[in-house]
Amino acid sequence: MSLEPTWFSTIYGMIIMVTQALAAMAVVTVTVALLHRQKLLSKILSPRLFNDFGNLLFTFTMLWAYLSFSQYLIIWAGNLPDETQWYRSRASGGWALMAVLLMVFHFAVPFLLLLNLFIKRSVAALASIAVGLVVMSAIDIYWLTVPAFASDRSGPNFHWTDFAAWIGIGGLWVWSFMTNLEARSLVPLRDARLEGVVLNE
Repeated sequence: MSLEPTWFSTIYGMIIMVTQALAAMAVVTVTVALLHRQKLLSKILSPRLFNDFGNLLFTFTMLWAYLSFSQYLIIWAGNLPDETQWYRSRASGGWALMAVLLMVFHFAVPFLLLLNLFIKRSVAALASIAVGLVVMSAIDIYWLTVPAFASDRSGPNFHWTDFAAWIGIGGLWVWSFMTNLEARSLVPLRDARLEGVVLNE
């Protein structure tokens, strides 16, 4: 909110937290799906486990939509110029299209797909949804922050640095993540509960 000091929202922080949690859960789902594809952890990864991942993605998707709509509803009901300005700058031109994309592909489509038990138990289908949620979470952060720097309301003016930032920082993170993943055991060592998990699947 420091980007626009005249505007404030008590829900904004929670929206950012839930967006990051949803993206993190989606990354975990994609990672586990890739491990499953490589035939690693075959004794542990099961349709039931992927169903649990799907339920967590479903929960965070609903929570994101609930908080985002709650913030909009409160500001719309109050109808104060200092508060509505934040939405007006994001509801015109290309920014409005981006808002519609978020409503459709960050909530409606994942929500409907994750209601289906067979989709949640399908590794490929769940991984595809998770990839989409990661992309939409990045677009969401872009939609939340970049309009504060825009000189007009015509929409986003993409610059190569917008993509370079994601690729650069994201690339460093992926490299660090993969390096640590390879250096450590994929399952907890000497965990007495692990055998029970395998037997109960």
